[in-house]
Amino acid sequence: MDELKRNGTFKKSLSKQTYYKSALVVMALCLTSCVPSQSGGSKKSSGASGVTNTSSTVGVGYGRVLHDNPIILSGNANLSQDTNLNTLLKQGQDYVTSNQYLQESCGSLPFCFEVKKDKFTALHQASDGKWGFHTSTNEFNQVQMFTHMNWIIDKYNSDLFNVHDQYYGLSPSGLQTSLPSTLYLNNAFWDSTRPLRGYAVCDDLPNNAFFSPSDYSICLGFDSIYTNVKFVQDPTTLYHEIGHAFVANALNFRNNAAGTVSIDSSLGYFSYDEGKAINEGIADYFSYYMTGRTHMGEWAQGRFLNLSRPMSESDALHAPGLSETVTGRLSYPTYLGYDPNEPTLVQEEIHYAGQIMSHFLVAFTKDLEVACSFSNSAARSYTFKLLMESLAYLGDFTSTGIEGFAAGSVNHSFENGREWLQKNKPITFRRFSQAFARFTKSSLATDPALCNFNVYNIQRLEQLLDNYGLLLFKNYDMNGSRSIVETIQKVQDLNRQKTVLIKKNQLFTDIRPSTSSAFVFDSYTDMNEAAKALTGGFIDGTLSSTIFENGNLKYNNGNGQISPGELVGVLINLYNNSNSVMSGVRILANDWDHMDSGQACNNLSDNFPSSSQGGISTASCSTEALENGAGTDPESVDPVCFFQDSSSGSAIWVSQETFMASKAIEESECLGGIGNKKDCLVRSPKGADVGWYSKIDPKKTWAETFQDADGNNQFKASNIFFLEISPSIPPGTTINCRLRATFTNCEDCHNITSTATGNTYTPNVHTPFEQNGDEYKDYKYSGADPYQIINYQFTVID
Repeated sequence: MDELKRNGTFKKSLSKQTYYKSALVVMALCLTSCVPSQSGGSKKSSGASGVTNTSSTVGVGYGRVLHDNPIILSGNANLSQDTNLNTLLKQGQDYVTSNQYLQESCGSLPFCFEVKKDKFTALHQASDGKWGFHTSTNEFNQVQMFTHMNWIIDKYNSDLFNVHDQYYGLSPSGLQTSLPSTLYLNNAFWDSTRPLRGYAVCDDLPNNAFFSPSDYSICLGFDSIYTNVKFVQDPTTLYHEIGHAFVANALNFRNNAAGTVSIDSSLGYFSYDEGKAINEGIADYFSYYMTGRTHMGEWAQGRFLNLSRPMSESDALHAPGLSETVTGRLSYPTYLGYDPNEPTLVQEEIHYAGQIMSHFLVAFTKDLEVACSFSNSAARSYTFKLLMESLAYLGDFTSTGIEGFAAGSVNHSFENGREWLQKNKPITFRRFSQAFARFTKSSLATDPALCNFNVYNIQRLEQLLDNYGLLLFKNYDMNGSRSIVETIQKVQDLNRQKTVLIKKNQLFTDIRPSTSSAFVFDSYTDMNEAAKALTGGFIDGTLSSTIFENGNLKYNNGNGQISPGELVGVLINLYNNSNSVMSGVRILANDWDHMDSGQACNNLSDNFPSSSQGGISTASCSTEALENGAGTDPESVDPVCFFQDSSSGSAIWVSQETFMASKAIEESECLGGIGNKKDCLVRSPKGADVGWYSKIDPKKTWAETFQDADGNNQFKASNIFFLEISPSIPPGTTINCRLRATFTNCEDCHNITSTATGNTYTPNVHTPFEQNGDEYKDYKYSGADPYQIINYQFTVID
């Protein structure tokens, strides 16, 4: 639950009457919250004295903690906020630590984690070596957090070591794995550069809790009304937050082991994207991983805030119609945005969307109990194994993916890995489900010994995925992006009954009468706050000093249109023309291979611009960029926006560099300064060059899908991409931005087929290894084949 307040970047109610001119309220751009709203409640105090928990009642190294949250321990769903929690302690003592401070090692890593009251407070020192405190004290809160962190980290380390030993121990299985052989030799199982820091009571965090990957810390808050209700009193909330740390660890197993990767991979990059939703679902699962209970947050989030979350359709909190049956599952994309506490309210929110993944993982775990005669505990540990394998593979910036494979197997390449994981080929519900299925197939379905010598039929997984609408892939992608001859291992099409796939040509800009192609955000106040947030580490580099200087924008006028010198946010008004929900929609404004020698290629599916308009169809236009324009790649990638120029008498489309020469614009006037002529006049800041829409209902736009009863919309930073507009552009100039769009449940965005794409590319070195039905190789995501091209035109208005 990365802190929602700081991640819901731009929010504003927008009346449907103000359809084109749009406004934003700007907040910080970094994290997401646990608890989006709150409600009250009042109960009577128990008044009992409970177990005496003091230094005199425990031995050296020992104390007492709440073994679960107060609602579960008491059996009272309406437990009072004034309950003396000492009444819920056990008489038996709990081992805490023999250390002087609340610090602990992890195997060969001497300094693994620590707990303090908050980031401003010194570590608590046990002068007598004992850890017994009354439950109302901050000392108890720190011991409570530390002990539960110790328990779950110990389980994580034990299960992870067993998985690693399966591949590299005395009797290795010989199966493929994404876990690096040097996982422990290099302490790659953890962030060895710093300890995980737990802050038990953050006084500035009402109604919330979060994990911060930037400083590797967990901060637990409190109830804003009943301030003696601390989130640390609910271990399931802590398990969720530390689940985010485990996800971050696993994504970077291979990066850490290599020792050559300077940036961490992340499961999600924006306030809403599917990676972050999956991250939340997996984090919920870690509560189940520890407790075996299919509900989390009953005390911290549920009792007074009505925000606890179930992980099974049989939970009484769910709306009628949900059940643990083929037709009753919490399926994708139907239940994206579903809040079991308010089932009629649909929101674009990662915690609610993530419930689909948590429910699937719990259902899979239960199915393993049946298929492999596992205990529930063993099934949870095996699901943990598959999660670690899937994440280590998907997050690998070395691009090898599987131990022993060559580079270029996943995430394109070392040079382009982050661009792929963040934008071109991010972790979606499709990509994660496919990876999870791949590792299930290559382990349980391959070696009966792993399933207690039972035969695990992979069709049962395909059917379960389909029950959740997650059978979004057509093959297991066993060869990744490698150019090798390998038989495609396909999904059984008959197992796809509930999962709906849609052709990409059903997504286009809204062309209905009285509609606009985009929402434009250019208010000075809102965009100035956005600029400060963007330059605070959200984007790569900084904004141009030609439009943003000394912490302030220079030219934004708030007229709802695009003017010279502005920073603008753009939300393309995409329309779903199909009869099914379209989900995981994203639109890209990053550089791609669509021009040649300063002219726009017209051999692509949009057939634009025509030859008379300046378009070309040369041999180079038919040659794909294999390395995304990096290194020795003879092809280049170019900015999405090019210009209409009439200086020769007829209007033709030209590159920015050609246009600046035509208008005698000096190179020193470019947004990036001298040496940056390709995106001299319009550019999308790197990291703010993609927009996400969780879903679009049939025959609607995203805005219509999420309108409330009053016709208002909630916009977030994740819905828009940004453009920097040079002050040197003459008013009246027309610009075309050639964007690319795709979506998760797309029928023809991911696989090679014999059906013409409309993009005419010549065969290349990879072609002999590419078969119909196989996944597109990663290099294809530099071009047009996996996408629907969206041309967005606007005229710069002074």
